[in-house]
Amino acid sequence: MTSSEHTSEPVALSTRIHAVDAFRGLGVLLFALSTIGARAVFAMPPSTVVDLLRGQLRPTIWQGLSLVDFCFPTFLFVSGVSLALSFHRRRILGQTASELWRRSIARGAVLGLIGVLLSSRWTGSADNIAWSGPLQQLGLCIVLCGTVSIHPSGSRIPLTVSLVLFALRGLLLALSPSADVSSDQLTFHDNLAASLDGRFLPGTKDFGLWSPYGILATLPSCGFMLLGVAVGRGRTNRAASSQRAIVLSLTTGIASINAGALLSSFIPSIPPLVSTSFALISSGTLLLMWGALSAIDNRTPLSRCLVPLRVMGRNSLLIVVLLTLLPLSMLSHVVIQADFSRWLAGAAPIVRAAIEFAIIYLPACALYRFNRFFTV
Repeated sequence: MTSSEHTSEPVALSTRIHAVDAFRGLGVLLFALSTIGARAVFAMPPSTVVDLLRGQLRPTIWQGLSLVDFCFPTFLFVSGVSLALSFHRRRILGQTASELWRRSIARGAVLGLIGVLLSSRWTGSADNIAWSGPLQQLGLCIVLCGTVSIHPSGSRIPLTVSLVLFALRGLLLALSPSADVSSDQLTFHDNLAASLDGRFLPGTKDFGLWSPYGILATLPSCGFMLLGVAVGRGRTNRAASSQRAIVLSLTTGIASINAGALLSSFIPSIPPLVSTSFALISSGTLLLMWGALSAIDNRTPLSRCLVPLRVMGRNSLLIVVLLTLLPLSMLSHVVIQADFSRWLAGAAPIVRAAIEFAIIYLPACALYRFNRFFTV
């Protein structure tokens, strides 16, 4: 082993890191499960397994935790990783800080505009425009985190800022007047997010008076993205591409999940408000999954298992748009009725879900085959 293997000097990334695409594809899969999968399980007869799936494929409205609650943090985290890797490559190509900044602004603006177009109700009233939403929040965070990440400074600064943002969000939640974080019922007036969004955020909102993607949500959202920036910057170092970095990601993730689980006894997990316990559990889960996907990606035989996720990740924006716009349940019904088999006409919900998933997955496969990509 040479001494160069121990250095933390930045390296040029000659090949694409497939773990990034697979991680983004994981976020797309969670989004598909929350739409197509949820529609299928809620159409099934009740049972122990079905009830469990229903609880995991439905976003938590207030207190608790479900599988699809990790969907948006996944997109934020992998966008941060991608941002760090993209800036690294472009610096090597000679692009200036101002060019990188303009690029992040342009990308964030495009995502925000797409989000407004997809989630607004265009009925002629300005009150029906959705200024808050997942893509809008993602675009804003890309602009803000891109500004912070323009100059190379290693992983410590973005990691520190990420922790500060999570702590600040927890402090603001604790200091919210009349906040009842232990309540099992969502009350729109008992949290600072509702107060700020109701006063300063125009347009339609997810929860009527406030939105989980509103003003105050920008703090933890940037925290998740900067955590990804820190991981991405570590990936550009020679030492970070070793097995040690993967083990560090796995162990840190497990420790963060355990810390969040212990803290949830005192501060409940509230995904819409990104309470401190939820932030710790989510961050740990993201690090754990990143370490696992990186380990699989380093093993050539196993890396083939990631191809379906990579296909979805490389065309994540296309799939998100299709899931949002297309009446998939209607299309799958047409496909079933068009078939001459009687058993298919009365197909189980899982068959219809498979058809709906094929409707969004096959175009992504075709684009992937011809090296055409539409990525969030």
